[in-house]
Amino acid sequence: MQPLPYLIECTNVLVSALKVSTTTTTIFLVGLVLALSACEADEQRVTRSVAPSTSPQASSVSPSETPLPVATPEPLGRVQNVTEDGFYVLEPDTGLVWRIDQSQGASGAWSPDGNFFVRFGQGHQDADVIDLATGSVRRIFSGAFWHFSWSPDGSHLAFSTGDGLFIVQRDGTDLRLAAAVDGRAGMGWSPRGDLIASAERYVVRITEVSTGETRGVSPEVGADDLLGFIGWLADGSRLLFCSSQATDAKDSRLSPGSYVYDDTNESTRKVADQCGVVVSPDGQLFASSDENGVYVVHANGAEAPRLLAEGYDHGEWSTDGASMTLGHNACVTRDYDIYSVRIDSGVVARLTESSNVYKESAGWSPAANELAYSALLEDRQALFLLDMDTGELKELLTSAREFHIHGPSWSPDGRYISFSGGGGHGGC
Repeated sequence: MQPLPYLIECTNVLVSALKVSTTTTTIFLVGLVLALSACEADEQRVTRSVAPSTSPQASSVSPSETPLPVATPEPLGRVQNVTEDGFYVLEPDTGLVWRIDQSQGASGAWSPDGNFFVRFGQGHQDADVIDLATGSVRRIFSGAFWHFSWSPDGSHLAFSTGDGLFIVQRDGTDLRLAAAVDGRAGMGWSPRGDLIASAERYVVRITEVSTGETRGVSPEVGADDLLGFIGWLADGSRLLFCSSQATDAKDSRLSPGSYVYDDTNESTRKVADQCGVVVSPDGQLFASSDENGVYVVHANGAEAPRLLAEGYDHGEWSTDGASMTLGHNACVTRDYDIYSVRIDSGVVARLTESSNVYKESAGWSPAANELAYSALLEDRQALFLLDMDTGELKELLTSAREFHIHGPSWSPDGRYISFSGGGGHGGC
């Protein structure tokens, strides 16, 4: 969860087998090329209009008059061990644990202020808003959807579906069709709150929230080009999108990589040759990885990319933007340790001392200089909290070795860590 939404369900495995989560100022995309390539080859192409299209006013959709019955979170109290499949939330300071859903295939996303949690059913079916403080739950959206985003003030939620872009208030009222656009290749609310960006196979669009007017903003592409929305930058006037190509591409007009579109002057600029990009908390630096290592480049494009960490994969920025977590291409090197690198000096430090132990990182806490990660040990699974200032390592939770604790992710206020638990475990 981010601004870009706090998308817990979009936590992605790095090549190094680390995992990072999307946050307000950290934008990370892995697997988009695979997702886009899965589009049907004979899918009808949507024609892009160079001029802004005139959309009808956002039409209303009648929401359910009564809340649908949904499962409430199960407070487990202070527990040291989890044994049942499900989607969980842990409060590290108190040790309190909630079982949010009984399926490890469920997922969720924190509101920007961390006070609410939206739970998604397995396979992106249905959405329920949960208030952990009161235990209240309300079904706000029924049916399948591709992508989801909180509004920056947390008052509304947006869903991209096969029927278009829908907006609904956090309490489930005022569900409406904002625009009949295809957002299967990504969608996100602008940090300013006035725009929503979405992408389908051949075009990235911007929709005005108040009017539903939609316009294409990406360059013209060929029949074998594939586009995907990555996320907004913090100023709300620039967005990132990715271009990739279908296998054996013959008709391509846009080289693969990540691009920035600036809505103030309607310009587009390439910033990386890869789709995976993470943005510093202040929005001034982009980081990306290729087979040589991790590169950083200034967002204004004034300087050439700088090789920051040779032989590593980028992870997540620290909250102060001074460092970044790294992986070491574990599927090749079998080094599963978590590293960090100083942005100013390029000095790399090893944060964990068990290279043969598979790990998944939640990244830095938004509220403290702490790093959370899960680890597959010889006799158990465990969720750890590492104090980056003192080096103290605290074991928050354990499970049986065959019970996988995966996808740990911080809430935006640093109060909670969510994760999935169930049979099997990760690895290369």
